[in-house]
Amino acid sequence: MEYISKKFFFFTHALFLIFSLTCCSEKQEDNEEQTVCIFNPKSQSFFDVPFPSEMHRAPDGKIDLSSFPNPRKSPWITNLLKAISEDCKGFGTNSGIYFRFSQPIDTSTLPSTPSSSVLSDSSVLLVNLDKSKPNFGMKIPVQTFFREKEGFMWQPNTLVILPAQGFVLDADTLYGAIVTDRVKDINGRSVVRDIGFENLIDDRPDDGTTFSKMEELHRNAIKDIEELKIAEASRITSLALFKTMDPVWEMKVVAQKVYDEVEAPSIYDISLTDQTDDYYLFEGHYGPNPVFQRGWSSGLFPYEREGGEFVFDENGNPLLDGNETLTFALTIPRSPMPEPDGYPVLLYAHGTGGDYLSFVRDDTALKMAKLGIAVFGIDNAMNGTRIPENKSPELLFFNIMNIRAGRDNNRQAAVDVIQQERMAESLVINASISPTGEEIKIDGSKIIFMGHSQGGLNGSLYLALSRKCLGGYLSGSAGNILYSIQYKKSPIDTLAAFALVVGLTGDDIKNFDFGIFHPLLNLVQTFVDPSDPINYGMLWFKEPLEGIPPKSIMQSEGLGDSYAPPIGIEALGVAAQIPPVTPVLNQVESYSLKNILPIDPPVTGNIQTRAGKITAGFLQYIPPEGIDGHFVTFYNQEAIETWTFFLSTLADTGLGTIR
Repeated sequence: MEYISKKFFFFTHALFLIFSLTCCSEKQEDNEEQTVCIFNPKSQSFFDVPFPSEMHRAPDGKIDLSSFPNPRKSPWITNLLKAISEDCKGFGTNSGIYFRFSQPIDTSTLPSTPSSSVLSDSSVLLVNLDKSKPNFGMKIPVQTFFREKEGFMWQPNTLVILPAQGFVLDADTLYGAIVTDRVKDINGRSVVRDIGFENLIDDRPDDGTTFSKMEELHRNAIKDIEELKIAEASRITSLALFKTMDPVWEMKVVAQKVYDEVEAPSIYDISLTDQTDDYYLFEGHYGPNPVFQRGWSSGLFPYEREGGEFVFDENGNPLLDGNETLTFALTIPRSPMPEPDGYPVLLYAHGTGGDYLSFVRDDTALKMAKLGIAVFGIDNAMNGTRIPENKSPELLFFNIMNIRAGRDNNRQAAVDVIQQERMAESLVINASISPTGEEIKIDGSKIIFMGHSQGGLNGSLYLALSRKCLGGYLSGSAGNILYSIQYKKSPIDTLAAFALVVGLTGDDIKNFDFGIFHPLLNLVQTFVDPSDPINYGMLWFKEPLEGIPPKSIMQSEGLGDSYAPPIGIEALGVAAQIPPVTPVLNQVESYSLKNILPIDPPVTGNIQTRAGKITAGFLQYIPPEGIDGHFVTFYNQEAIETWTFFLSTLADTGLGTIR
């Protein structure tokens, strides 16, 4: 009996101890501070409201960056913030979205891949919430990044949601970035709403009578999210609603002005300067070439520290600042001229450091002459005869010190090609200076394009805006400046140079995650969007502008390209929806997310557009030993045979074949 009593005593005490510990544990857990997705409009800290967000607009509708962190008081960053507020009428189409949390989160509860970010159970989502647009309700694949530590421009516990490679947000469109309670903290508990977000979406307005504009916007968005069956309202922890800019609108009106109002160019002088067994080389000058960059006529060129931006009046009309005369070279095949209209012509846009004769030196002239095609080259913007002596084309064209010029140099270069096209369209060499003694003509209905490196950047804009060009070949041409800043290593390490400009060291790059998810670089992407090729790819053939014919496009990537990062080249191909052509050397997940499958050569007329069929193909090449992937166009024999055949068939049939 005594034995039983002792057993009973220990048993009951054990139960009591277990029960007590359990109760203490539950009480302790209840007392733990819940992890909040911060949403505090009353805070002076910029990222205490998600960004971008319509709540980050000033009363006049401009983006309000007045409290954006600039911890080292960098004048360069101050200028960038001011320029975005003044120039950008909407938020970026390729930039990250930022949310803050009160404590660390469990990153394993975030989508691990872009493909998982569009599933019904994804913890974060990016959705088109603009009922006025055709893609209303569409989910955008994203990549995510979480940084726990505070750092240069980073607030602690920041989540970044970035559109996946090549997924460009629609222009002038309302989007919602959604954080749900499927995001857990490191204790496995769902993150919760901030009181600021609760108040914003509360059923009753603050004044008891009407909802504010922001309250109405967010309440309607949550209603749409529920009706679209994207997420239940009760599970939405935070929401960033933002309307994108229209990044191509300004260039569209500039191109219209050039075509419709600017004087057509004419040749000022021309002479035969060389001849080979295959072609005649002419050189000369033509004009006027319209300049829309401020300061051209007042002596600010080459805009090292001031000027260089496009200017528009209060009605959105572009203001012409002046005209210039351009130097050109033209090669004419020695083969008989096609009658009655003349030779097809290739407009050639060279890379940084080249000049109007680059196409002669790299043998493009020879290759085209053997195919009966004339080639027309000019000095690209900030290259050749168009910059002062002893100035660097790289530093002037990609002008980090004057960000507005750095953005608009590429837009001006696209204007140059439009005017070059207009010159080619009516180009005639009089019999009096013709080596054949007969008039030489260019067929204005057979204009094609080739752009390498920098020439592909402005060529991307040109191809989206051209009224006459049949299509073209883009070599070593990347989109999405975020990728270029982080991964471009030649001729200089761009990320290191950029960090230096804003006052960071090499160690800072690593310590502050200074890369594609960093707040500053995403602001740069927003600012550069109007001239970034990534925003123009969809206009080549998928969604051409009104009155602009769709183009046949061949795009190439050289593996290991250190000048134009392959990730950016691929992003441009994905954005334009150019199908990869086998063999595929580097798989790109974003192609499968767009349901674009590889196709086998030969490829011709593989894309149906509203105006008929075009040819489009994205090709990857391995560079020869000792050659950077940036130059496969000129050194990989398979690449050479493919792009020359594509251009010759494009000129011949208007369609082009990739074999």
